[in-house]
Order: sequence, then structure tokens, then C-alpha cells
Amino acid sequence: MSHLIVKEQKTIIRNAFFTFLYFTLAIGLAIGILYTDIFYLQNMIEEESLVEYTQSLSLTILTLMFSRHAYRSPQWRGGFVLITGFFLCMLIRESDAIFDNLIRHGSWAYFAITTALVCIIYAFTHRQSTIDGLAQFAKQKEFHSFIIGLLTVLLASRLIGYGGLWRFILYNDYPHIVKNIIEETTELFGYLIMLFSCLSLTRHFK
Repeated sequence: MSHLIVKEQKTIIRNAFFTFLYFTLAIGLAIGILYTDIFYLQNMIEEESLVEYTQSLSLTILTLMFSRHAYRSPQWRGGFVLITGFFLCMLIRESDAIFDNLIRHGSWAYFAITTALVCIIYAFTHRQSTIDGLAQFAKQKEFHSFIIGLLTVLLASRLIGYGGLWRFILYNDYPHIVKNIIEETTELFGYLIMLFSCLSLTRHFK
């Protein structure tokens, strides 16, 4: 067996190990943060909780990360602007309580829609860099774990936190906190997967 083949196999094994490691870390962090909220901070995962703050922090890092890539990579800028806008819209939605308190209930939607429109218009008017940027993002091996994290946030957490499911299991007087803890912790797990995936992926965009 040639030296190059052995080296390639070692690289594959090393990459697989690191993938296992950051999935394990994401699970450990999500559960650790939940336990800290419940046992040490003694809150029930409301708007002001370590779980919620970590979700917002993850989205803030992702937004800043891709805005930096957009600034430093003009050949991929359109795609990275679109990705930045997506994360920023998610961050605005996650911060809806702040907008509710500062302005009025539901005002977050206006900021999210404005952000989305600005980014979509930019991406549309810079179509080549948008296509190149999205393709560059999607072709990296970390993109697959990123998609898992995204679907965990957008789909799995919503389905597992569906009120009708918990009413069926625990009847109509079920404690809302049970549903809330499971939904928010699953969502946090998804955010951490996305964050770790993009932190690993970012080395390709320097």
C-alpha cells in the first residue's frame, strides 16, 4: 500500500473522529446548559434563560462569521450575504421579546422582512457571486452536518414540541414546562451543530 493511500486513510479517520467529537460536544453542551438552567439558575427555560441566551449567541456568531466572509471574499459575496441575512433573520426572530418590549408586539417581523428583502435584492443583483458562494458553501463536507442542525432547529424541535402531541400523551392538563424544555433544548442542540459545523467549515473560506 502506497504512502499516499495510507496518508489519505489517516486523514479520513481523523476527520471522522473530529465529526464524532463535535457532535458529542454539541450534545454535552446542550444538556449541560439545560442542567445549569434547571438546577443552578432555577429557571424554567423562559425567555430569559441560559438556553435562550446560548441560542442567540450561536446565531450572533454565525451572522458575524458569514458577514466577515462576505466582506473578505468578493467572488462569493452574494452567496455569503444571503447566508448572513438568513442567520440574521433567525436572530431577530429569536430576539422577539426584545422588540416586543422596546417597540410593540410582533414588531420583530418588520425588521426580519426588511433584512430578508435587502439581502435577497443584493443576491439577485449579484447573481454570479451568489451562485458561486452558495456552491462553495454546499460543496464542503461540513455542509451535511450543518443541514442536520438546521433541520433540527426548523423541523425536529417544532414537531417534538407540538402541543397536541403532549396533550395526547399527558392529557390536557400537561405541564407546559415539559414541552418547553424538550423543544428549546432540541433547538439549542440544532444551533450548536450548525455553529460547530460552520466553525469547522470556515477554514475553507480564508
